[in-house]
Amino acid sequence: MQHDKYWRLVIFHKGKRAEKRLRRTRENTDRIKAKAAELKERGIKCHIVGLTDSRMFPRGEIAEMRHSGKMWCPYCGDWRWFKVPKPQPHVVPDDPGTITREMFLNSAWRQGIKVCAWCEITEVDWFVCKANGTFGEAKAVKRRRRGRRVSSRRV
Repeated sequence: MQHDKYWRLVIFHKGKRAEKRLRRTRENTDRIKAKAAELKERGIKCHIVGLTDSRMFPRGEIAEMRHSGKMWCPYCGDWRWFKVPKPQPHVVPDDPGTITREMFLNSAWRQGIKVCAWCEITEVDWFVCKANGTFGEAKAVKRRRRGRRVSSRRV
């Protein structure tokens, strides 16, 4: 069963993150696997991201890994750190109808929502919650409370 239309090859090299997206076909799957193997041979960190049935549920003990601060990412198929992203400066959309990666990360930063360190899926994604059993956990950041306004009564 396929959940996504695309595979993504996420690469971390020289302090930068790059991402290549390919439509899921048998040929593209073989190409992206070969490219990932080539990059790993050269010592470059990379990972193929995509939701599959075999990646849906975690290997190992959930409680133990959650205690160490990691969550299972069904898109990466591995235990990953989820963290609130850093704010992205100077985000200006090219097209008013599109949401860029930077806009998405700024939104997560403002709301205090953690994202996967590799694939940048949020901790409140349905598949992430299902894999980690976190549906009932509160994710909201405490809101600032303002003082009560005292209404004056006219006598």
